[in-house]
Amino acid sequence: LRLWRSSQAPGWGEKSWFLDQELSGRAPVDIHIHDTDFVHALLGEPETVTSRLLDDGKETSYIYSHFQYPDVEVYVEGGWVKGALPFNFGFEAIFEEAVLHNHDDDLVVYEIGKDPQPVDVKSEMSDHVYANVSTMGPYVTENAYFLDCIDNNTPPSVVTPESAMASLNIVMKEVQSAKLKKTVRI
Repeated sequence: LRLWRSSQAPGWGEKSWFLDQELSGRAPVDIHIHDTDFVHALLGEPETVTSRLLDDGKETSYIYSHFQYPDVEVYVEGGWVKGALPFNFGFEAIFEEAVLHNHDDDLVVYEIGKDPQPVDVKSEMSDHVYANVSTMGPYVTENAYFLDCIDNNTPPSVVTPESAMASLNIVMKEVQSAKLKKTVRI
């Protein structure tokens, strides 16, 4: 499994606080944490993590991580780069008989001996339209779920404070691994 996301460094936010390590944690906590959280939700906590971090203290902050699980190899990378790179993301999941490949909004299944099969995710999501949003994306889905929890006075069961804290802990272990230049136990 491989996941990635990247963009230009954020220029928004009061006094560009995203760029301040002490205030934001920079790219590992700002942008990379989403993929770490997704892997955590799918597979739980890895046994160990090995990471490398490119960070110039300015616009560039990019982390590469290898999560070690007993039976699955997971590579997660992401961050900010110099220049006007638009936000992009994706993943590849390699199975015995197929590869599932996603880049931005294009999801394709590549099965052995078959033509590539695009998956129409947008039409699946368009059943629930909120606030004049024509197609639902992950952020709208996440917000709709959160608002539903508030409306029904129900604690979240999908993304709990405990799972969010565990994902942040994994990211901090990634940063520790990068600083120490060695594998770290979770």
